[in-house]
Amino acid sequence: MSANDVIDELRAERFLALDVELEPLGSPTFQVTTFANTGPSFYVDAAERLSVIVDSVASMANQLEATVWDQVTDAPAASIAPLPWVEVVDAGGGRYTTSRAAAHRLNAHTMWQGTLEGGETFGANVIHRLGEPAPPIAPPLAGVVWELDPLSLLQGIWLADAWKGRARLTRAISARIDAHDVQTQSVQVGGQKTADALSEVGVAQTREGNTVPGEIPHHTSEVSARSITARILLDVRLLRSYRLAEAAERALLACALLEIGELLADWPRRRSRCALDVSAQDIRRGPGKWEALPGIDDLRALAQDACRAACGEQDAEPLRVTAPARKKAGS
Repeated sequence: MSANDVIDELRAERFLALDVELEPLGSPTFQVTTFANTGPSFYVDAAERLSVIVDSVASMANQLEATVWDQVTDAPAASIAPLPWVEVVDAGGGRYTTSRAAAHRLNAHTMWQGTLEGGETFGANVIHRLGEPAPPIAPPLAGVVWELDPLSLLQGIWLADAWKGRARLTRAISARIDAHDVQTQSVQVGGQKTADALSEVGVAQTREGNTVPGEIPHHTSEVSARSITARILLDVRLLRSYRLAEAAERALLACALLEIGELLADWPRRRSRCALDVSAQDIRRGPGKWEALPGIDDLRALAQDACRAACGEQDAEPLRVTAPARKKAGS
């Protein structure tokens, strides 16, 4: 199947949905995600099995984004290098963050309040680009986001200060890991430090006590499960609804396939005690002929070609924003 055929077949679909079976590496038990003030999220699934969330949609969005960032060079991976992106630098020109790493992407405070060459703030520039909202608002918003960082169209974006909070785009790609048939009693596996220096301002002694000054033990637990499944969903129709140029739409689909493929090829270690490996995968919904995704080398080449065709260059220079100066304490 040619690269063009892959995208053509995917463009005709409503969704691409994959189920990925995972298994623990090393210990048969593993550490699940915990949520602030609530701990692990247990539930009973439709098959009446005790289940637990291993990784949330938001957490997996970070993992999908990380698959196309080169950690060695601290730059976009070569396969998506033609795409625009935004870099935030400090007053000395050193990197502070990027639109690929910031928690709120293009809506990060240091980016939104930072200044472009010439003194205009990034936020004011974006609002100027957007103009006045007119329904349907998604296509013009998507067009501006494409100019700044197209990958934000895959992971979703909310520009809270634009259009009175209406400048919002839904995630097009999402994933979540769940464990099923979980044991009812978690296993306690030791402790971890929750503070390194009790003498620091704002760090107080807790009821857990401390064994060595500056170290507070806090219990951690793991579970075992009969099965662990990651469910990945790509909303193809949502991307089509943005009415981008065909080359841009094809590039987004190629990048989405690449993020999924990179995730499957090298499943990330989620926590210090949660190393999982792919044991099986199934395309639950997608092009009828597809039994599996194309190989990772093919996906990298597909994404690179599609991004070059959409952007007309090999390696995009980021739009640079200077972070606002930090206010001194007491000022």
